[in-house]
Amino acid sequence: MRGRIDLARHRHARPLAQLPHRDPGRHGLPSRLPGHPRCQRRGARQRFGGIYEAEGVRSLLVAPLQLESGQPDAHNAGTITFYWRTPRVFSELDVAYASALANLASTALNLSELHEQNQREKRRLSFLAEASAVLASSLDYETTLQRVAHLAVPHIADWCAVHILENGVPNRLVVAHADSGHA
Repeated sequence: MRGRIDLARHRHARPLAQLPHRDPGRHGLPSRLPGHPRCQRRGARQRFGGIYEAEGVRSLLVAPLQLESGQPDAHNAGTITFYWRTPRVFSELDVAYASALANLASTALNLSELHEQNQREKRRLSFLAEASAVLASSLDYETTLQRVAHLAVPHIADWCAVHILENGVPNRLVVAHADSGHA
């Protein structure tokens, strides 16, 4: 049916990691590699033609995912790709559907990343609050450092050792390990 993207027909296709596709178009717009021989990009066909041919792929539509990253210079990588086993000239409606699905997928992935960041920040703040309470709880530095080391091990490290210089010689005061047999 023209104007509809039939995802169910392609449920047996390989995962994207095994079936390469070309980069999405500039400015975040979907790229088209229709079945028209004159429209096919030479580089993609030369590099991946054997894989596409083995899978019976004759046309594809690639829509970029607009992924937000916590890193300022991180690469916005990700696409949603629709494959057809018949030659196809894509309508504007096909491109609109692909773009809408890419936007929905991007939103879901971005929300998931924000949720994970939120959970990490809550754990970090909880650890800092506990560490502050431990540091303020005793004037005995050996007891305080031992409690801080044991607090740090499950939160920020698998292993923690505290050394104190006594008369210019390092002295190991505390060892905490996630596996109590190693401490």
